[in-house]
Amino acid sequence: MSAKRVALVGLGKWGKNILRELNGLTTVVYCCARSNKHEAWLKNNYPQIKFVTGFDQLLRDESLDTLVIATPIKTHFELAKKSLLANKHVFLEKPLATNSAKASELQSLAENQGRLLFTDHIFKHHPNFQLLKKTLESQQILKLETSWEKFGSFKEDILWNLVYHDLYLSFEILKIDHFEKIKTHFSGKNKVLLVATSGETQITININRLKFYKSKQLLVETKEQRYLWQGESLYTLTGSEKTIINQVRSNSLRSVLEEFLRSVDQQTGLNEPLAIEVIKTIEKLREN
Repeated sequence: MSAKRVALVGLGKWGKNILRELNGLTTVVYCCARSNKHEAWLKNNYPQIKFVTGFDQLLRDESLDTLVIATPIKTHFELAKKSLLANKHVFLEKPLATNSAKASELQSLAENQGRLLFTDHIFKHHPNFQLLKKTLESQQILKLETSWEKFGSFKEDILWNLVYHDLYLSFEILKIDHFEKIKTHFSGKNKVLLVATSGETQITININRLKFYKSKQLLVETKEQRYLWQGESLYTLTGSEKTIINQVRSNSLRSVLEEFLRSVDQQTGLNEPLAIEVIKTIEKLREN
């Protein structure tokens, strides 16, 4: 268990998920939320953690090493900047900011302050993704297709909230930091199809957040084989036949929090420089 003293900022649905994992990994001293409506829930479930509504109180507490920020996207930049200026290590839900200039400002600030700015690229920590990435290292990728169907998260922009994930997964697999050509097709605010190219590779990202079920998958076709990552399983595909090559139950949220706590005091600056390139890509999508 980490000896760090940590405060969690944000007690929405995802913040509560983080707290469930974080509480077993380190000492959570405070939970901070703007509304008192979360206070009773915290007292009932984690009576040892103090509830506060004042973010500045956390900044003034010199005994706090680290802030974990899980708040709405529009607040990320301001809260992270204040935290770094107060000499706190920061775990920040993606994206760092909604423009690349502000994201780069946070990166520079973390480096100058000697603090860690850790952004959460949660899906890359899944064992199936790590195995797939390793398997593809010596193969020429012809197609990469992602599909994500779910219901909800309507309060946030679909590009920043969902497309962001599939962009960094694509960049990681293809070992690139941008697409050569890219087009997006929106159907309202809740469906998007992105078509891109990188060299000879065709990329498709398809997201629909109006489905009453959850399904997320990544399909890769190389000259040698086709691979499908679907939930807890990784397959090879031959025609319509699927062969399991790995099946594992994984808690990616716990894994990413563990990596963050290990990295504190060992690494400074931004843990994911690719995060800024993802933000730049979304900026280009917005221009189009």
